[in-house]
Amino acid sequence: MITALFGLACPAWVSTHVWISALVGGGVGILVVAALHAFAQPKTVARPAPSQQPLSQTYDPFVHGSATEQRAAHRRTGNPVEVLIRRPGSEGSQLRGYVLDRSTGGLCLRVEVVLEAGALLHVRPVNAPPITPWIEIEVKNTYQTDEGWQLGCQFVRTPPWAMLLMFG
Repeated sequence: MITALFGLACPAWVSTHVWISALVGGGVGILVVAALHAFAQPKTVARPAPSQQPLSQTYDPFVHGSATEQRAAHRRTGNPVEVLIRRPGSEGSQLRGYVLDRSTGGLCLRVEVVLEAGALLHVRPVNAPPITPWIEIEVKNTYQTDEGWQLGCQFVRTPPWAMLLMFG
């Protein structure tokens, strides 16, 4: 019957029941794909205009940072890491200091002597292997504390992640 309807030549062992099963299975498959396509579309949620949102929802200092925060990168504190500090080109004289906090943008160092803002320095962890390269930093600000001087320093070029990990 179906072979006569579609004009298909079929082997004798293919019965009408096989054709009906194949057509029903194909139809169900098409319906499943269409249903998945219809229900899997991302839904857009209508949000109120920014002026309608309460202030507490529009600005969160824990998400967006403090209004007075000037850092581009989040800083981390941790155990102080002892470092060697030297001026570029001075191979012999080295100063010791400690990294108090660090970020991908720079370091906060504690030293015994004051260094002027704008100074270029090289820094390397004390426990680093001798082949470890020196990292170039620029002193951005200084202030005196009870333990010595704290230097806010910025990397001239951000070092590789493996080098950053050596500073704690």
